[in-house]
Amino acid sequence: MLGVRALRQRTDQVLANARILGSGAFVERLLAAGEERQQTQHARVHRLQKAQAIICQRCQRERISAEELRLGSRRRIVAVRSQLALHLVTQLGLSLADAARYLGVSTSGIARTLARAEEK
Repeated sequence: MLGVRALRQRTDQVLANARILGSGAFVERLLAAGEERQQTQHARVHRLQKAQAIICQRCQRERISAEELRLGSRRRIVAVRSQLALHLVTQLGLSLADAARYLGVSTSGIARTLARAEEK
């Protein structure tokens, strides 16, 4: 067992981080996992921003308000909402819950919409 003085005099470098109790390979694994999670979060935020842009463009094209879409109106919006749900989940990779939040319906409503689209 090395003493404190002997450990301080050693020249080999070991990866360490003040926020993590441990060193070496353990710290490397934790830092890598944290970076991966951060990249995943960044990708999700980017997808959500893109989803908002797609919804706004589609609402302008159809001459409906995005607020009306989010409030769950049943006017002539049903077809637009179904098409948007299909695009957001299959093309953009949004979760059913995120798509439901943006379109003003329940998660099960999005699931049923996707199931109907697969039947056709």
